[in-house]
Amino acid sequence: MLATMDTLKISSWMGRTSASSGASIPFHSPFDGRTLAEILPSDAMDVVKALGLAKQAREAWSSTSREDRAALLDRMAAVVETNAESFAKDIAEFEGWPSHFVRADFVDPVLRLLRKTSAGLRASPPGEDRRPTGLLTVILPGYASFRVLGERLIPALAAGNVLLVKISMRSPGTLLLWKKILEEAALPEGVTSLLIGKGFEIGELMARHPSVHGVTFAGRPETAQVLLQSATTMGKKLQISAGAKNSLLIHPEADFSRLPEILKTVFLTLGRLPWALSRIYVSESRAEEFFAVLGKFTAETKPLTSVGDESAWPPLSPRFDRSAWQSLKSLVDRDHGKVIAGGEDAGPFHIRPLFVRDLTNCSTLQLDELAAPLVIVTTVKYPHEMVKWTNTGDFGVCASVFGPPEKARKLAEKLQVAEAWVNGWWTTDEAFAGLKRSFFGIPDFDWKGSFFSDVKKMTIEPG
Repeated sequence: MLATMDTLKISSWMGRTSASSGASIPFHSPFDGRTLAEILPSDAMDVVKALGLAKQAREAWSSTSREDRAALLDRMAAVVETNAESFAKDIAEFEGWPSHFVRADFVDPVLRLLRKTSAGLRASPPGEDRRPTGLLTVILPGYASFRVLGERLIPALAAGNVLLVKISMRSPGTLLLWKKILEEAALPEGVTSLLIGKGFEIGELMARHPSVHGVTFAGRPETAQVLLQSATTMGKKLQISAGAKNSLLIHPEADFSRLPEILKTVFLTLGRLPWALSRIYVSESRAEEFFAVLGKFTAETKPLTSVGDESAWPPLSPRFDRSAWQSLKSLVDRDHGKVIAGGEDAGPFHIRPLFVRDLTNCSTLQLDELAAPLVIVTTVKYPHEMVKWTNTGDFGVCASVFGPPEKARKLAEKLQVAEAWVNGWWTTDEAFAGLKRSFFGIPDFDWKGSFFSDVKKMTIEPG
């Protein structure tokens, strides 16, 4: 397990070489603040070096057979399968999750995607005039980046592309684990480089450089806006995933004995995953019953203090410090919100998620992405109002509906989101594109699709 070793030195990886240009920056455990690693960030010169290696590797890699690419994915899958448990613990240690959650929702989906894509490569009919897009840039978020990278790297390699990957300074463990996978699977040098550094120093350059043919990004809306301005003027292929405001709809006839199970998923992911459910709609007729269950659940939930715990209350995100917390509570007061539960400190690394009510449906807190441990509870008279207010706003990533299956399904069908779950949450293995402002570009994450491949249709006139 990486996190049990001496303080790690983490630098960018370009096949057989490592690179770093800046002074080291400590990375602290989200659980207790101890130094887990020293990050040696890259700068623009490292990006230029990685670009050079990618250009050298591109022709040879793009001409490899599908069987050879499938064999590479099989070797990668073998590394993930052998190390799945330790990978889950390492990711959990670096990002502040329970390891069982990471194993089930980050690591195992990557393994399944490797196996599925390998099989798809071998089953694909020969002779298709399908060519790789070329050199792609992947820019990752601060959380769940092991899985997000897998969702993009696997189809990119399968299609024959070469890649530059920008890894967040908040998730250096992702670099170490994917470096291990790619090295042990014997990926040819230059086909993929893993660069870690500050976004304003290397991320924008990696997106706008004229040698780059496509950019796939997942992260915050403000960063996405910068990338859009840089990349669209260059005519690059784009996949920009940014911004979420996801709803949990609780039907009046829902089985409230399942509420603790539902609330656990809300608690665990707040402010850290684009799939987090940050708005809850409940009927007026069952509001008091809901508030009672919520109050009991929040009071009984204990802080997650190690990767082996089962608790759904993770440490506070490093990007959401105490000053940001005070600003958030000021916004709640300004919008006349009423605190239902939560908001208490539990030592230096935990703040109990805050549940509030009585905010107007058009308030800033209701509509903007917050990436914060805040849940807004809204009571409505009729179920169709849950749909109406969920669909109000600019974002459309996902939603979950709990209730009698047929009635819940009818509500889910009307939601303007990319993924809607009935009596469940986050059950997909592969990446998906959001709707409205949550996504811009080519919503296609399959290796044969139009983002990772260029498809040419030929018409030959007779005679």
